[in-house]
Amino acid sequence: MLGTPIPVQRPLVVKKRRAPKTYPCPVCGKPGRRKCTNRYVAHHLAHRRACEWHVTVGVYRATCNCERIVRRKEDGRRIEVRKPIKTFTASIPGLEAGQKYTDAVREKIVDLVVRDRLSNMQTLEHMREEHCLDISEGFIYLCLAWAQEKGALLKPTAPGAWRISLASCA
Repeated sequence: MLGTPIPVQRPLVVKKRRAPKTYPCPVCGKPGRRKCTNRYVAHHLAHRRACEWHVTVGVYRATCNCERIVRRKEDGRRIEVRKPIKTFTASIPGLEAGQKYTDAVREKIVDLVVRDRLSNMQTLEHMREEHCLDISEGFIYLCLAWAQEKGALLKPTAPGAWRISLASCA
């Protein structure tokens, strides 16, 4: 019947866990001992239904002397500083550590904007209707920057403008 509201379904919950007693350092591979575990919820794609990943990951104390490069701004300039790794987190495939949305959600948004050429408002509406995800307009720009960082076919042409790089398609 017309006008009858669609019943709201409970979100599909998928539990993901990666917290063994030891886990290899992401830089050198030397195993670190688990210090504690972190839990958080990440949103994933499902057709016309909300899907949540309940993620549990281990936090490990580094037993090596590895360093990581941290980029920050000082006095309006970007500088790189080397800092020793004290702790590191286990990773779940398809989800970067501490992120609220999975890589599949980010890829879908980039596809909608770049390949399907939807506007930001159309992308927001599509994600709300087809995948029951309420995302912000700013998250769309974060997804485009994420895709560019990952080496996708995106290339900024002007502030706020994105296009497919024809040189990388050949």
